Amino acid sequence: MPGARLIEFMRRERARATGVIWIARAVIRVFSEDATRWFPLETGGVLLGYEDADTVVVRALVAAGPKARHAKWGFEPDARWQEREIARHYAESARIDGYVGEIHTHPRGGLRPSSRDRSTARRIARYEPARSPRPLMAIIGAGCGAWRMAAWRYERDRFTALDVRVYDEGESE
Repeated sequence: MPGARLIEFMRRERARATGVIWIARAVIRVFSEDATRWFPLETGGVLLGYEDADTVVVRALVAAGPKARHAKWGFEPDARWQEREIARHYAESARIDGYVGEIHTHPRGGLRPSSRDRSTARRIARYEPARSPRPLMAIIGAGCGAWRMAAWRYERDRFTALDVRVYDEGESE
């Protein structure tokens, strides 16, 4: 089973990447602990932060929730709980940190979005209350004894890779 401390970040070649995601080290740590807890089942969550052009800054995570269902090939979040947590965090962040996308595991190691991921991203892009016509999809995959991460931007029915960068608290402010 992969260890949460052994997270290995997959960086995309800048020539192929269409943007950058800056993600707080604390978000990675918390999510990798959750991923390890649920391994070999999938889990996920919602990423909160802000974006400017092709740069996304992720400052917080809302986990799958207490009533989420986890399985080998997917998970179903506790949507009501997540909505309340998103609203609470949005208010506490002085209305800065909003929904920017999703994060979930692929316990068998794949970092590319699946057809299910595409359907989810399409639904999010079309869901006006999410205010996210180009949602982010981060995937954490288990492989070679470590968690690896890739991030994708969904737009016009396709995914494009993002360059993943990690920052420590205080750097984004």
